[in-house]
Amino acid sequence: MQRAALKNKRIALILSMIDMGSVIIDVGCDHGYLPIAAVSAGISKKAFASDMKAGPLARAEANIKNAGLSDRIECRLCDGVSGFSKEDADTIVIAGMGGETIAGIIERALWLKNGRYTLILQPMTMTEELRIFLKETGFETMEERLVADGGKLYNVIKARWVKDTKERMSSGIETILPKCLMNDPLFGEYAKKQKARLIKKRSGLKASSESAKHREEIDGLSKIIEDIKAREEEWQKTQR
Repeated sequence: MQRAALKNKRIALILSMIDMGSVIIDVGCDHGYLPIAAVSAGISKKAFASDMKAGPLARAEANIKNAGLSDRIECRLCDGVSGFSKEDADTIVIAGMGGETIAGIIERALWLKNGRYTLILQPMTMTEELRIFLKETGFETMEERLVADGGKLYNVIKARWVKDTKERMSSGIETILPKCLMNDPLFGEYAKKQKARLIKKRSGLKASSESAKHREEIDGLSKIIEDIKAREEEWQKTQR
């Protein structure tokens, strides 16, 4: 089971970002592969597998039993982390969901606004919006890494709450292409994809309307595209 989990590159990357000795909650656990791998490898001393649907949780429970880990991995049926208390764990993994859904789970769990908890988040969509939410809610990104799996690129964000803030962010280079990713081997590919996405969006806006609002949005996109190009050039210098 652990070997099967590690063949999944996304799970393997998430696993590598969990601190040794952590107690984890895997939200939306599906088959339970992550907590099984974390406990089997000695990374986590105890783990919880949670899901809001009985079917996936039953599959996870069967896999956990087959792995002989029922005494160390507990399954809970709940929405997000609503079935947990602040004493249960120190690391919350929320992977394989949209960024908006992940943000909603965090927002509903006020006890996560405490520096003792580590969040490991792997959004499938709306990564930019999740970055903005984390910053505006007082969470600091400790690490963000990229992984290529199944022909797609995915982000894994490790964050921790640091302070209450009233800061408001709009889309910009740090929400689209964070500088912290520049040491990642997949940075060049990720930058190229982000640039292409924004160029396509800008072209669509140019074709649809000439309103003042659209012109302002087009100018904003053009600025970010130029900032991405500058960051690509900075990164390319480090590759020589």
